[in-house]
Amino acid sequence: MVQPTVTVSPNYIMLPQGPLTNAMHMVVTIQNNGTNSLVVSEPRMTVPGPEVHLKEIQLGRSFNLTVDFPAGFQAQVGQNVEVTAKSNHPKFPVITVHVSQPQAPAAAIPAPSVVPAKQK
Repeated sequence: MVQPTVTVSPNYIMLPQGPLTNAMHMVVTIQNNGTNSLVVSEPRMTVPGPEVHLKEIQLGRSFNLTVDFPAGFQAQVGQNVEVTAKSNHPKFPVITVHVSQPQAPAAAIPAPSVVPAKQK
């Protein structure tokens, strides 16, 4: 069985329904299974708020992207939330991990109250 040259785990991040009540710390592992050394750089988020840090675990082979989502974080409807990092691999110039977060159900709109007219 042939493994892909570059693997990402998890390949997406699923957050609980927001806004987040507590800060969340997620780790994404990037593994190089190829023969050439991999260089990963420029970690970032496509939205403001969360912080991303890159750590090389094994030189040219294994990396961790840590993503810290602050308490109160809420992805907006239609917003493309991703963690990205650049790499020197020609087939994987940008490594992307999608972030998904269910929306809170819309608050129920109270029915208008009907006040009966006073009878004379």
